Amino acid sequence: MTTLLEPLRLERRAPQEPANPRVLHDWLLIVGLVAFYAALQSAFVHHPILSDQMHYLVDANTLPDISFPPHHGLRIGLTIPVWLFVQLFGYSEAAYYAVPYLTMAGLIIAVYWVGRLIDSRAAGVISAVLVVANPYVLDDASQLLPDLPAAALMTGAVALLLWQWKRVPRPTRIDRTDRIVLVGVGLLLGWSYLVREFIVLWFPVVALIAVVLRLPRSWWRLIAAGTGAAFAFELLWGLIFFGNPFARIWAALHQPASEAWRVAQRTELIAAGDIPNTHVGMLTAMPRNVVEADAGWILALLFVVLVVAALVIRSPNLRLLAVWTVMPIVLLTLVIQFAWLFDNRILRAEKLRYWLPVVPPLVVGGVVAVLSLARWLGGDTGRRVGIGVAAAIALVSLGLTGAHLDEEPGFTRTGNNQFLELREWLATSGQTCNILWIDDDQWRASSRWVPMYVRTFWGRPIWQGELRSLNTGDDFRDISELETGALLRSRIALRRRNLEGLATPDYLQDPPSSWRVLLATNRDVVRVLGVGGSTCARP
Repeated sequence: MTTLLEPLRLERRAPQEPANPRVLHDWLLIVGLVAFYAALQSAFVHHPILSDQMHYLVDANTLPDISFPPHHGLRIGLTIPVWLFVQLFGYSEAAYYAVPYLTMAGLIIAVYWVGRLIDSRAAGVISAVLVVANPYVLDDASQLLPDLPAAALMTGAVALLLWQWKRVPRPTRIDRTDRIVLVGVGLLLGWSYLVREFIVLWFPVVALIAVVLRLPRSWWRLIAAGTGAAFAFELLWGLIFFGNPFARIWAALHQPASEAWRVAQRTELIAAGDIPNTHVGMLTAMPRNVVEADAGWILALLFVVLVVAALVIRSPNLRLLAVWTVMPIVLLTLVIQFAWLFDNRILRAEKLRYWLPVVPPLVVGGVVAVLSLARWLGGDTGRRVGIGVAAAIALVSLGLTGAHLDEEPGFTRTGNNQFLELREWLATSGQTCNILWIDDDQWRASSRWVPMYVRTFWGRPIWQGELRSLNTGDDFRDISELETGALLRSRIALRRRNLEGLATPDYLQDPPSSWRVLLATNRDVVRVLGVGGSTCARP
């Protein structure tokens, strides 16, 4: 194995690393990059989406109790941090957005350091900008989902391992700091699995890096100890709270792909051409979706440049980045194909967020490839030209990303502000209502998001009334019981109940004409109606 990997041997010093680098300068650049991300993200923020995103907040709020389907709540690498923020801010937007924003900050730091350690500060800065200036990443960056956190943790583990390797001239001697760092690498890897189980398909890359760097056995053992601790934590969690140490693995392997509503939904999506229905279609789904997007061709270009440079230039850095990018793509594709053999289509190839962990090494690899090719062709002058070209690519990507996302209606600023409209009404005219009736016990039920908007962003109550449930499961209150107050009617919840074939009372499907409309939000997604003898005021 060692002989086969000989061409991948890395140098301890990056090719363009200054003789006496000042770490303070690196961290000042990182602060600027994170501030750049925060400013850009503020323009493109999704409201909490009533799907998997809210499911993680609901389960985090009730840990260790979880709802159905169980695999979401058992991703404790995500739900435990969210639970901590719920303890700080209550059931609020702050608790929902904290992990996504911190994830992107962590990903920016990790990407910068990988580019910096492998090549230069220029590579680190441009790579970090390209990660942020990417519609696939930025579209997910304000959503509470596991894919980006897993990618950030994985990239952070590699960055930390590279940093440790470069800072220790004699790896056979291990002091306390070394032990902490190496166990930390393992914990990052293990926690990434606790966030998103199929991130283990990236673990062979880390093992390959460990071989390439000729890490001593003592380092392997410490990394394995950190990873094993995370796995042991999951087994202990499952045993204590569910009586099954393998509860997470069981839930991940038994997702209900055959539910009637899933089959109906999949049939509609296949008919519309939105998802593939053949093995060949699955193989082309991801590259086709990437290339067809406004800024997707930039990722495709970086991929081609990386592969070509890795073949043309005998650079161990480029070859390592190419393997880090290509190997997981192949492994994940094989896993999806294998799942399809058993007609399990939960893991769908066209869902680009499943491929997000590929983006960090692809972007760093593409940038390093551009700089390396330029230097290979024109020396130091060529490298300076390469930096200009890579920076120009980043600026073009930024412009395309902004234009692409600005056309999407899914952000608060661009039209999906119904939840904020409800909060504004509750803080003003809603003060005349002492009861708000909401539906419950369903994946997109109003009870999942309304409690967030009777509070400010940071969780301070703004409405003193009482939330009451319209139903327990399919058992809804009779209309005669709705004597006073206001009723919230959500088209999102109604569509989901209809899709699942669940019972819905007539007064939700077609409210009585005597019920006054107190609030109709943008695109009429949410209506608040005065019921019975309600004295609630209009805005």
